[in-house]
Amino acid sequence: MCQEEVKIQPRTFAPNEKIFVEYLKCENPNDMKVQHYHDNYEVYLQVSGERTLILNGLCYRLRAGDLYLLRPFELHSTESRGAAFYERYLLNLPAVQMRELLTDAESRVLFGKLDSCVVHLEEDGMKKIQNLFQRLEQAGQREGFLAQKLLCAVALEFLIALTDVIGEKRATECVQGKYVSDEIITAIHYIQTHYREKITLDGVAGTVHLSRYHFCRLFHQMTGATFLEYLYNIRLSTAHRLLTETALPLSEIAENCGFTSTAHLTRSFRGKYGMAPGRFRRVKLSENIEKNK
Repeated sequence: MCQEEVKIQPRTFAPNEKIFVEYLKCENPNDMKVQHYHDNYEVYLQVSGERTLILNGLCYRLRAGDLYLLRPFELHSTESRGAAFYERYLLNLPAVQMRELLTDAESRVLFGKLDSCVVHLEEDGMKKIQNLFQRLEQAGQREGFLAQKLLCAVALEFLIALTDVIGEKRATECVQGKYVSDEIITAIHYIQTHYREKITLDGVAGTVHLSRYHFCRLFHQMTGATFLEYLYNIRLSTAHRLLTETALPLSEIAENCGFTSTAHLTRSFRGKYGMAPGRFRRVKLSENIEKNK
């Protein structure tokens, strides 16, 4: 567990450039090996059974009617944690896809209302959202004339319903998460605050007054990642965002993300994404130009 050589997990970033809906009914334990993130919005609805979400150092026990919404670049994972059976719907929604129907101003207002959260839906609300998941799934299977516009139209209806649900629930009925442990939550906050600096496993373990071995065991148990995997996930997800959302030179991105040099950033980025950051930026720029035509 306590390796100083970081091994970038290929699934820490899960890309999806299209509107994607998945229904899953699972009767066996299914644990994600490491926390991951997407560069789009994710919506999850627990239909039955139980599942555990790990998000920002909190554990949420998801039961029927629980829904979570994640903004892009949120590190998270889900686990069985002793409850093998679960049934859920999952939506990955790239905001760029809504350009079929929305102006840039409309898109900013709509997605500005969508913050990461975990809420519980009562029976009527759950039925409404589940029905929209099913309609999205059906629309996604259509092909031919206007199929994409139909999918976007249902997605828009889904998002509007989601903003209504979240607005009603946020103040009073948010699902409460439980801290994994005081030491590990302190370590997670420390990493999230200091990832730009030169931080080490021994230094963080010392900050929370744990031995190296005990810290590694607890950290992996609670987050599903080693210390270095978690640290590099944060650094690389931040680099990913800066590459796609800014025109900063690679040297500044490397410095802002805690890499010792542009070469260090390039080596780590290529290990995770399969291409150098400069090429990644050009590919994403080209894709955005094509989508805007």
